[in-house]
Amino acid sequence: MSSTPTTDAVCLAGFEWATNDKGQNPCLLAAYLEGACGSGYWNVPALPEGNRYNPPNANQTNVCLCSSVTYNALSLCGNCQGASYVTWPAWKINCAPDVVTVGE
Repeated sequence: MSSTPTTDAVCLAGFEWATNDKGQNPCLLAAYLEGACGSGYWNVPALPEGNRYNPPNANQTNVCLCSSVTYNALSLCGNCQGASYVTWPAWKINCAPDVVTVGE
């Protein structure tokens, strides 16, 4: 297993603006953000049609997964694949107040 975050998700045409200056789409950026609290490795898989990324469950919560920055990147990752996404309040529902970070 690689120690580098990965994704096989591809954004649809029209979302080129969402790729950063390092050539990372929002899905790869989300993998880096999510992996920052662990081994550094995280994979954000492509979404099967009709699916979306689910909020962290109570056993997964940490400052990386409960960050609004991670939420925004992963929501854009889903959106750029043509999927829906949950709201920020729904995303952080299982996050304890001490691990919720907004804009960090």
